[in-house]
Amino acid sequence: MCCQHIAENIHKKFGVQYKAPFWQIARAGSDQAFNEAIQALQRDAPQVEEYISSIGYENFAFTRFPRPRFGHDTSNIVESTNSAWRDIRELPPLQLLNGIYQWCLTTWYQRSQLRLVLGNSVLSNAAYQAYKHRELAARGFQVLPSSNTSFLVTTTRGNEYIVSLPPITLDRLQGSCSCRKYDDFCAPCSHAIACILYLGGRDPFHYFSLRYMWDISLRTYKDPIRPVII
Repeated sequence: MCCQHIAENIHKKFGVQYKAPFWQIARAGSDQAFNEAIQALQRDAPQVEEYISSIGYENFAFTRFPRPRFGHDTSNIVESTNSAWRDIRELPPLQLLNGIYQWCLTTWYQRSQLRLVLGNSVLSNAAYQAYKHRELAARGFQVLPSSNTSFLVTTTRGNEYIVSLPPITLDRLQGSCSCRKYDDFCAPCSHAIACILYLGGRDPFHYFSLRYMWDISLRTYKDPIRPVII
C-alpha cells in the first residue's frame, strides 16, 4: 500500500490533524514506538485507528511489513517515471510509444557507460557512496559483543541497537538489526557496519545483497527494451 495515499484518505475522512499520527505508525522504527503510536491514536481517535487497522498494518507499516521494500513506502518510483516522461506523456498513442522507446534507448545507453567511482570495485556507485556515508558514522559507535554473532551498539547520541551477524559462510551474509534498516534494505546499516569493523578481517561488501553488485547493475542495462511492433 502507498502510505501517501492512505494519509490523504485519512485527511479526507477524518481531518488533516490525523495525518501526523498515521505517519508515526507507518514509519515507527521499533515495536515499542509502533505500539505507543497505536495506543495514542486509540485513546485520542479510536475511529481513525479502526480505519487504519482495517487496511492491515502488515500492508504498510515499517515494523510489520513482511518483506524488504528498500525504504519505499509510497508510489514514488512510479511517479518518477511519470515525471521523466513529462514532455512526451500527452502525445498521441503511437508517438508516445515511440517517445518511450527513444527515451529507453538513450537512458539505457547512458547508464551502460557508467564507470566505477574512485575506491569502488564491487558495488553499484550509489550503493558504495551510501555505504561510505554509513561507515563514517559507524566509526563513532561503541560495540559491545556478547558473542561473535550478537552485539549491542551504542551510537554517538546514546541510542542502543541489537545487531545479529551470521558466521562467515561461502554464501552471502544477511544479518539483522533492531533498527530494521538492515532487514529492509538487505544491506548493512551503520550499526551492523560498526560490528563488522569491530570484528576486523571481514569484507563488509559480502554482507550486501547481490542486487547491489556492480555487475548486476551493468547487466540491468545490457539489453535495451524492445520496440513495440504494430
